[in-house]
Amino acid sequence: MASCCSFTDSATTHFGQKDAEKTLARYRRHGPDDTTRLLRERLAAERLVSGTVLDIGAGLGLLSLELLKMGADRATAVDAAEAFIGTGRIEASRQGQAERLSFIHGDFIEVADRLPPATLVVMDRAVCCYPSYAPLLNAALQRTTVAFAFSYPRDRWFVRTGIGLENALRRIRADPFRAFVHPVIAMQQLVISHGMELLTTAHTAMWSIEVYRRSNKSSLVQP
Repeated sequence: MASCCSFTDSATTHFGQKDAEKTLARYRRHGPDDTTRLLRERLAAERLVSGTVLDIGAGLGLLSLELLKMGADRATAVDAAEAFIGTGRIEASRQGQAERLSFIHGDFIEVADRLPPATLVVMDRAVCCYPSYAPLLNAALQRTTVAFAFSYPRDRWFVRTGIGLENALRRIRADPFRAFVHPVIAMQQLVISHGMELLTTAHTAMWSIEVYRRSNKSSLVQP
């Protein structure tokens, strides 16, 4: 990510109104993308869809909407792209979920301390947007009381090559946004260090999803 811009600035520039509308149109036609669907299904299978949800890097809040339909009480969706927040509010209202789904615009790391803990914290294709995964994961895990689930790019040569080419094209276009493939074992170890145990995993060609639950031997890690 270019040093001249904050994460919120680069995300707002990269994820514009046309992208938000295109994403929403695809969702209305075909339903959730693969990673969103896998997270929804694995969380349901583990009986973790309940209480409150904190959706980090939520985009339009589509995972939150899916979890609300499945039994979650309330959800808070945080995203740095203003266009996605605005469009997400419209979709939440259309689905009759405006009272149960709150949106917050900003970099999660900067707003995390203002948010209460949630039963379930989710990050669908969000960690790859940060050059350093540790601050984001630490902040997220400090907010969960029961479960944590996320998706991330698989650390495979073809994934790294594809993301590298995308970043090169963004550089040519003077787009400050960058995507990253982070070390999987290091991320897993960090999550486990917060008292979480891995319950289930799933994969697509490009993405991995993991679902964790707080160990009975651990307690909430305070920020």
